[in-house]
Amino acid sequence: MKKEESQFVVKVLLSTLAIVIAVIGAKCNELESREGGDHRGIQDTPKITIFSPSRIDDSYDHYTIVDTAIVEPTKIFATAALSRKLFLFDMQSNEWRTVSEFPNVDGSLWHLTFVDNSIGFVTGNRGTLLKTTDGGKTWKKVTPFTTYDLYEIVFTDSRTGYLVGDMTLVVEGFGLSYRVAVFKTSDGGERWQQVYSKKNAIGPIFAIAAISSSECIIAVGGRQLLRTKDGGKSWQKVSGVELSENARITGIDFASNRTGWLIDSKGGLYRSEDGGITWSREELPDESGRCKWQALDINETGQGVAVSEDGCVLFTSDGQRWRRLETAISDQLEFAKVFHSEALITGNKNLWRFKF
Repeated sequence: MKKEESQFVVKVLLSTLAIVIAVIGAKCNELESREGGDHRGIQDTPKITIFSPSRIDDSYDHYTIVDTAIVEPTKIFATAALSRKLFLFDMQSNEWRTVSEFPNVDGSLWHLTFVDNSIGFVTGNRGTLLKTTDGGKTWKKVTPFTTYDLYEIVFTDSRTGYLVGDMTLVVEGFGLSYRVAVFKTSDGGERWQQVYSKKNAIGPIFAIAAISSSECIIAVGGRQLLRTKDGGKSWQKVSGVELSENARITGIDFASNRTGWLIDSKGGLYRSEDGGITWSREELPDESGRCKWQALDINETGQGVAVSEDGCVLFTSDGQRWRRLETAISDQLEFAKVFHSEALITGNKNLWRFKF
């Protein structure tokens, strides 16, 4: 082949390659547009991987993880159903191991939260509340203040926190009857006082968010949204959240003391810009309304996730725009905890690590 012919062939190949690259780029832009427009600052393909199985094998016992708390990237605690033990993930062996056991606890341990790297709390049945001040090395039982089963616990700062409790009663001829309560601490969790209670509630408190030391919002029975602006002295009904039939509010959280998000089990996503006083409905990505949403969590930088029992995952990296993972996870997802630039998602089969 002559030199001139070789140069001509090379030019043709380079021109063809340039056209192919341009077409691929256009397709990528089209796909990005379909998923919700401009996503600068958001990774096109967030990474989600299995962190560990949800089942913990401990000697002859087997437990299923209920909740987790990420104290720091290498220190992750977990509670498990029907267990009085606290588990810590061993990064060397990639297994969960028992770090604390509480034989005197009456019932199971439920939810975990850490205010900072040192101070943390674990809730449980029949008024059980445990506290650590050394990052989980030792725990003490907080002086009992109720016989209610205690569940979700949230803090606004090192001193102010809110705690959900309920008591489920079986009434002959009527089915289940719920007594619900909210407790507040102003001294870092040493003493708690009841700031809300209701007998014959329509259900337990499905979600709670602490906005500031004086502001808190709860979803009673998953249907009635109440807010306090005076630390629990009074509670007002919140409007703007129109739930479809059989839908329940399953997640509320705030990226700041003004901007918050709420999701219901039928795919209603709502946003507030005034600390939860008013809410407006937002559009969800395609098909997300068909998922049965279970939980939502968002941190102060605006990174957040919402998960469903169908394996669907919504995520935001800026607290403004939500996207959905293209492929659902083959697991029943129940809880999510966001920590720095990643989230730990609790499923029925596995724990999943999501990186923004």
